Amino acid sequence: MNAESILAKQQAFFYSEKTKPYAFRIRALEALKKAVIRHERALSGALRKDLNKSAFDAYATEIGILLSELSFTLKHLKRWMKPERAKTPLTHAGSKSMIIPEPYGTALIISPWNFPLQLALVPLVGAVAAGNCAVIKPSEYTPHTSKALKKLVEEIFPEDFIAVIEGGVETSQALLELPFEPFGGVGASGMGAYHGKESFNAFSHRKSVLRQTTVFDIPFRYPNMKNGLTKIKRFLK
Repeated sequence: MNAESILAKQQAFFYSEKTKPYAFRIRALEALKKAVIRHERALSGALRKDLNKSAFDAYATEIGILLSELSFTLKHLKRWMKPERAKTPLTHAGSKSMIIPEPYGTALIISPWNFPLQLALVPLVGAVAAGNCAVIKPSEYTPHTSKALKKLVEEIFPEDFIAVIEGGVETSQALLELPFEPFGGVGASGMGAYHGKESFNAFSHRKSVLRQTTVFDIPFRYPNMKNGLTKIKRFLK
């Protein structure tokens, strides 16, 4: 699978702005939650083969945490996406200033071997909630979980939105050389940066917006620069 071609497809899909509406994000997260529930037995079996995790351990440390993250994000996403009011300067009196969380584009998620499912899909929840496309690179040390994860993702998402690329260290290195933005691993402090609102924030940037009114306007917003320009020209001669 050509990583460069997948990145190009995802960038084109992102710039179509199909990932930005609230309805699209919610549908994607709901589809992921349903798929995880459907594939629970297969995922648990894969974790058993790779890490000898019991069914209880697999649910308590991986699947259950993921489902909890999905439920929490589905409940709060609408509020997270709301614009934040900001102060408007006097020169723009009558306008409204706000800060809107905007997605970056295509995220790269590289998961480690110790929690191969949770640390692949929990960051994905944040990336999708924020409106990004994503490429997941599972750990090569957990091949059964990697295959189960790939099957789950390909069942519900097209690769121009979410893709799973398997491989070894060389694959990870090749992916890191591509212009993914942002890169989502497990976070500097383990994994805390990729849960809940912090995850949404990690995969969003804050965009300043000024909405100008046409109903109320003031003359000094547009000063006459003719006299000032004449004085500058005279000074520079």
